[in-house]
Amino acid sequence: MRKRFFIAFAIALFAGLFATSQTTQAKGLFIYGTADKMDKVAELPDSEDYQTTEGQNFDMGVKYSIFHIFWIPLWVTQEAQPCGYIDGDNYVELTQEDVDAIAQINEIDMSGKVKASFWNSIGGKLIFGLILLTLLIIYAAKPKTA
Repeated sequence: MRKRFFIAFAIALFAGLFATSQTTQAKGLFIYGTADKMDKVAELPDSEDYQTTEGQNFDMGVKYSIFHIFWIPLWVTQEAQPCGYIDGDNYVELTQEDVDAIAQINEIDMSGKVKASFWNSIGGKLIFGLILLTLLIIYAAKPKTA
């Protein structure tokens, strides 16, 4: 009976957190929220054609948003979109025409590259699942007290 209550409570807690999270929260020891991610998918030549107005060079990249708990990504909340990648925090917005033109000029095949990284799309789920499974096994293995 106690095991069922624990499992139901854990599911309800996580479902409630997922449904209400918009930004990173740190209440007590529990950290969760959403984060924007950017990954570089192709290197571009360092030329004036691929610079921002501030003179920063950019490469081809993708940007997307994830939901995380303790910085372990659980799922992608905004699908990946192509962008000009400057670094992990900065990017240049590109239209689809810009992306197509840059890819054609630089002979870059963008098919299959506009997606979240393995860690952000699947890896975090595997780690989080293993953590939950371990906790449930530990809880179930505790000796029963009368």
